[in-house]
Amino acid sequence: MPAARRARPGIGDRMTETDSDDELYLSTAAPSATQQRLALLVFGASLALFVLVAPFARVQLAGEPAFLPGVQSAYVVVAATAAALLFGQYLMRPSVAMLALVAGYAFAALMGALHTLEFPALFAPDGLFGNAFEGTAWLYFLWHGGYALFMLAYARLARAPASRLPHARARTLAWLGLGVGVPALVALLSWAAVSPAAHLPALMHGNLDGARKFAVALATWLLGAAALIALWRKRPRALLDLWLLVAVSADMFDTALAAVLNHGRFDLGWYAGRVYGLLAGAAVLLMVFYSNGSLYLQLAQLREAERRRARERLQASEGRLQAMFEQAASGIALVSPEGRFMRVNARLCEITGYSAEELFARRFQDITYAPDLDADLAELRRLRDGEIERYTLEKRYLHRAGGLVWVNLTVSLVRTPQGAPDCFVAVIEDISARKATEAALAESQERLQLLIDHAPAALAMFDHDMGYLAASRRWVEDYGLGGQPLLGRSHYAIFPEIGAAWKAVHARALAGEVIRNEEDRFERADASVRWLRWEVRPWHGADGEIGGIVIFSEDITRLVEARRAIVELNTGLEQRVAERTAELAAANAELDAFAYAVSHDLRAPLRAMSGFAQALREDAGDALNADAGVDLREIIAASQRMAELIDGILALSRSTRGELERAPVDVSAMAERMLREFAAREPQRQVVCAVEPGLSVAGDARMLASALGNLLENAWKYSAKVAQARIEVYAETHDGRHWICVRDNGAGFDMAYAQRLFKPFQRLHRQDEFPGMGIGLATVQRIARRHGGEVRAHGEPGHGAVFCLHLPDASCVAATA
Repeated sequence: MPAARRARPGIGDRMTETDSDDELYLSTAAPSATQQRLALLVFGASLALFVLVAPFARVQLAGEPAFLPGVQSAYVVVAATAAALLFGQYLMRPSVAMLALVAGYAFAALMGALHTLEFPALFAPDGLFGNAFEGTAWLYFLWHGGYALFMLAYARLARAPASRLPHARARTLAWLGLGVGVPALVALLSWAAVSPAAHLPALMHGNLDGARKFAVALATWLLGAAALIALWRKRPRALLDLWLLVAVSADMFDTALAAVLNHGRFDLGWYAGRVYGLLAGAAVLLMVFYSNGSLYLQLAQLREAERRRARERLQASEGRLQAMFEQAASGIALVSPEGRFMRVNARLCEITGYSAEELFARRFQDITYAPDLDADLAELRRLRDGEIERYTLEKRYLHRAGGLVWVNLTVSLVRTPQGAPDCFVAVIEDISARKATEAALAESQERLQLLIDHAPAALAMFDHDMGYLAASRRWVEDYGLGGQPLLGRSHYAIFPEIGAAWKAVHARALAGEVIRNEEDRFERADASVRWLRWEVRPWHGADGEIGGIVIFSEDITRLVEARRAIVELNTGLEQRVAERTAELAAANAELDAFAYAVSHDLRAPLRAMSGFAQALREDAGDALNADAGVDLREIIAASQRMAELIDGILALSRSTRGELERAPVDVSAMAERMLREFAAREPQRQVVCAVEPGLSVAGDARMLASALGNLLENAWKYSAKVAQARIEVYAETHDGRHWICVRDNGAGFDMAYAQRLFKPFQRLHRQDEFPGMGIGLATVQRIARRHGGEVRAHGEPGHGAVFCLHLPDASCVAATA
């Protein structure tokens, strides 16, 4: 598809796009492409005719007396008409440049009329003023030179940014310029041209051109060229400028043919120049007529388009108004003077629960809560009587579903042109949530006041000037302020004993600081001493500024006295503890002596008994009867068990002795090492061992090794009769505490006898089933308690057991956790 040539927008479109009236005036309207081509065509035809006539400008023709008055009269009419039309443009869009242009055409019309009157043999043989040949020549050059100067002034002034005039000033300048200035200028120049007293140089020799005429004509022609150049360089170039270019160029052709290239009057150049002058004025006049008609047509189109847009805007406005009415966040209603709903929006229906049809069948009185109706009607009467322009009140509506709805109602009155009430406009805002908030706030304030009154601590709230705002009963009681008013009074007036230090604390708190003291001495005016724990902090208002301070205080006089008593008591306790420590050290020394005696004094008889019994069996074993052999074996076995019991007692005694040293212990590595030792000791057993990696605790490494060894040894021993034995070491968290657990799938035990497990020498299995002395779990329990922890057990006969160790001060964490 070929590209379409871009269409030039019409005046209505341009006005819509630019929101300007520039296109309505000749001095500002941009020329269309067609108008530019037409002006170029006229200029080309004028130039072509000039080129054809110029070589023959000196050809003398017969003098025709009627030619000049006809052409000149036509020119005067054309110039005057153009001036009048341009003056109309000036009045609508006044500017200094436009006034200069109107003045130029008025000047040309007057000068053309005077030139005609002075021409010889028309009204008098030597012209009306008696200086026919010289007067007409000078009037011609002053006429065309002045016209060129006015065109030059227009082009220059139109480029000035401040050329626009206020309408009031424009009319004054128009009367001064056109009514006084131009006629005065024409009179002055005419007197200079026709009066011998002016002493202007002679331009003519009778009816023929003189030597000086060429210089004056050339100067006049150069003025026209300067005006033409100024008009060409003017930007932006308006439609009027385009045709002024054509007119000024034609005027230059007139000057060239009639005053430069010709020889004298009534030759071809003289006749052609006059025709060019008429054509120059006619071109502008026709352009003005044509452009005015075109612009008026465009103005009519614009007005029609504006009316269409106005209708569209009105429809859009009505649509927006309807949308605003229906979609408003507040309820809106039009109510008749009798109170009937005439129009309602969806929000009002939502607030009241009624549909629009249901509201149309009701009056506002019907849905207003009865206790609120009188106040509403009273304000309505004042509005109807003209006492107020509108009113606002809070009232309650009866909701269709039951219950009440709080609303904020604003009502205004629309009157008819005669002043009678037409309808009420009501705007209804649902404030139920706000009312609920206010009620909750009032309740909260009441609770706060109740809390302050009955607070167990003494507290008081002060304003920025340390005046009382609130005080609790405890405050009143603690400081003996009962029976005197506090609110509004100065804190310093009630407590004159408050010194500079306390006032400095208050000042710091009022500056935003929170200050507290756990124990402070306060001496009252009656010389009594109180010990206080207090805190002072600022409180802030709704604007974020500090409004005052709050003081919390607690009388700790008894506490301080009790602490002093405790200090005295502790001094005595330290002495008793030292004595008790000495006694304990003595008991430990005795226990050490007992352990030594057990270890050395009891072992010697047992070794002798066992040794002699063994020697007797070896020496006389064959001579002994069966009963004696059995008795001898029992003696040996009993002595061995007694030795084991002694070892157990010593082990139990040593298990928790010594200083407790806490350090990180790698439980996983310790358990794996012990299980490897068990496996090496009994390689025939196939036991699956699972140790959770990364298990660690903080405790005494020696004691924890003993505890873990006992738990693992029990698990190894009691799972010996299981075909597929399994031992697990892992961590678990129960009730927020960490535990190290050892589980086996061995013989297990009955939970009914679980408490016997941790007692020394108490066993739940026979010696022939699982040998042992019964001190291992007792040792584990003592080690756990030494660490401040505990041990627990769970088992089931034939299904194994699990023993868990908890150390409260240790961090039991698995790497996989």
